[in-house]
Amino acid sequence: MTEMCKWSVTDEFTIDMLNANEIAIYAGSSTEERGRISKWDNAAESRGGGCVSITSPAPESLSDLLLANFESGDSHKSVSLRADSQIMSALGEGDLFIDVSGLPHHIWASVLRAGIAKNLRIRVMYIEPREYRYHKSPSSNSMFDLSTGKLGLCPLPGFATLSEDPWSNQRVFVPLLGFEGNRALYLSQRLDPAPPHTIPIVGVPGFRLEYPSVAVACNLDFLDQTDAYSQVRTVAANDVFGVMDLFEDLEKEFSSEQLLIAPVGTKPHAVGAVLHAIRRRGKVELMYDNPIKRPERTSGVGKVHIYTVN
Repeated sequence: MTEMCKWSVTDEFTIDMLNANEIAIYAGSSTEERGRISKWDNAAESRGGGCVSITSPAPESLSDLLLANFESGDSHKSVSLRADSQIMSALGEGDLFIDVSGLPHHIWASVLRAGIAKNLRIRVMYIEPREYRYHKSPSSNSMFDLSTGKLGLCPLPGFATLSEDPWSNQRVFVPLLGFEGNRALYLSQRLDPAPPHTIPIVGVPGFRLEYPSVAVACNLDFLDQTDAYSQVRTVAANDVFGVMDLFEDLEKEFSSEQLLIAPVGTKPHAVGAVLHAIRRRGKVELMYDNPIKRPERTSGVGKVHIYTVN
């Protein structure tokens, strides 16, 4: 990793952590406390600009994922998430500070891509929840009640990759495992032919001591059907840069094969996956199932992680 890859952990975010030339980017609304912290309202008032909230309508189809509303002061713009120029025009001039805690993957990944294309200095913030919502009827693959369904397999906006031979089996499936075991299983079942190698990644150590065991337990069906128990790799659940290093190691290990990365685990791992896909465009493909999040899926606000990623 380069010297720009810096990472800090703190108990609370304060407005003075923002640099004067940074544009703060965050969710316009969220049913999660950590997803839209009140300090963003204070920042918008005290800074007199330099703050952009992003919202998108509750998705009913995959086409709903292509647009988002960018709001800054009196400015309201509907933006195509495939168009870097539209994204940067809506954000304005400055480096980027992206709070990914309440933003869905298709939005923060698009902003990250656009900012890197402009070679901006970028910091990403992730806020842990204090608790996850337990499922009323937990099953072997769902201890927590985090989503109500999924829109289906579709590339994140602007991340579609056309391989030279889409039916080639020279691919390695690399799912980042989380608490929803049906997600990795769903994606694996849509690979035809099945890749000869499946390399799951689990966050160890986790944000809590018990979380890695929960993630493995929720993914037992997937691990059994793909016979991937012995292939599990681990990297800390909050380590954006460690998971990027692991992707680089896998590319060396499977030098003649394409990585198919499924960012369905922790959000820091997902940030690492998106960064790697941006920097290895054409060599890596992201697979995503576009879940529909359960309202109030978490409660409380936990530790704050801030990463300098570009």
